[in-house]
Amino acid sequence: MLSRLSILLSLVAVTAAANPTEPLGENSPRMWTVTLSASVDGSGVFHFSDEALKYKHKHWGHPGNVQLNGKPWQDLAKSSEDWEAHRGKLDLAQAWVVRREGRDTVAFEKTKTGFSVFLNDSPNGAGNYSITIAIPLLEQTP
Repeated sequence: MLSRLSILLSLVAVTAAANPTEPLGENSPRMWTVTLSASVDGSGVFHFSDEALKYKHKHWGHPGNVQLNGKPWQDLAKSSEDWEAHRGKLDLAQAWVVRREGRDTVAFEKTKTGFSVFLNDSPNGAGNYSITIAIPLLEQTP
């Protein structure tokens, strides 16, 4: 007789196989993963859309050491180069969270034009935050 845990693990394995999250490359033509990480001492929102990747500051300090897929993103007033390279190629409506880390709030919300990531750090001092999102590639017509 199968235990509840073994059934759950089987479902997770099947789901993982059905939803691959490899980075964009020759071996993964269907999916791109994006990891946003930052040191946060306050709050803000990252808006992901076909037009741009924008940051809107909310409270306290601005984020530091912001990276997109491990590459520094210093000018938050304009989209990162990595995001610009993928504009118009992603099915943003089908994006989902693979992993999130942080001592306070890391929230993902779908929008009309893509999705937003909310980072909020209320405890004293800055904390490290990270979110990995899988985004299917749009079907390209030959």
